[in-house]
Amino acid sequence: MDFIEAIGTWIDESTLRRVQKASYIRDMADECVEISTIEELSVFCRWEENGKPVESFLDIVPLNKADAEAIYTALVTSLKEKNLELGKVVGMGFDGAATFSGRKTGVQARIQKHAPHAIFIHCHCHMLQLACVQAANNTAGIQHIYIYSTALTTFWKYFHYSPKRTESLKEIQRALDFPEMKVLKPSDTCWLAHERCVKAVKESYISLVTTLEHNYETFHEPEALGLCKVLSKFSTFTSISSRLCPTNCCQAQSNPSKAKTLSLICLFCSRSCAKHIG
Repeated sequence: MDFIEAIGTWIDESTLRRVQKASYIRDMADECVEISTIEELSVFCRWEENGKPVESFLDIVPLNKADAEAIYTALVTSLKEKNLELGKVVGMGFDGAATFSGRKTGVQARIQKHAPHAIFIHCHCHMLQLACVQAANNTAGIQHIYIYSTALTTFWKYFHYSPKRTESLKEIQRALDFPEMKVLKPSDTCWLAHERCVKAVKESYISLVTTLEHNYETFHEPEALGLCKVLSKFSTFTSISSRLCPTNCCQAQSNPSKAKTLSLICLFCSRSCAKHIG
């Protein structure tokens, strides 16, 4: 927490002076849960300088609650502490959740009472992520690829809620001389969540399979066997290898030479689990 507080309180003085000189500013904020389950608000600011847009981090504010009133209060307090007038706000960039975007009691509505010229803009990255997920779920040909999001969530739960399993994964990663990587949780509302999650599974593929095999053979965990079967499927492996990219995945499955290579690697990684499949 000390590190987070240090980030939240450290702002280059020259940068802050530049923001204070701006005639108008645009606020951008998002709430998140820190690893110790503490709600926090990240605040950024954008302004015009010499005809060009400039963007800078402003603050990380702990939240007692994650409702509109608490977020609005935290945001306004942060701006006042930095001598930034609320009346200078002409733009707001938040996600589309009612807490932020609500027209009557949302954060943007509360700010507009004091800054009537402020225009709320739904985060374009957030909108694009939602559109891509919905399109993928309703598009034949790539729909099956995004089904693996459920499997990725299951992998995350398997390790996240068991320190013993997590430590077992770390030990195997160290034994195999692989970098220690956590299994991350995918999210349909965070535009980089799937990318980070799939990348972690891809780079930890061999250690994940080895850990699951070990847990099944040592502790007789049926869940470990089930997850090992999922990882051992050729379709799963090719999807992970292509980072769930529909174009790359289709190319891999349509290219006999590439498909054969991937299949051999997949069989190698699931060497022990293969005895229990079929």
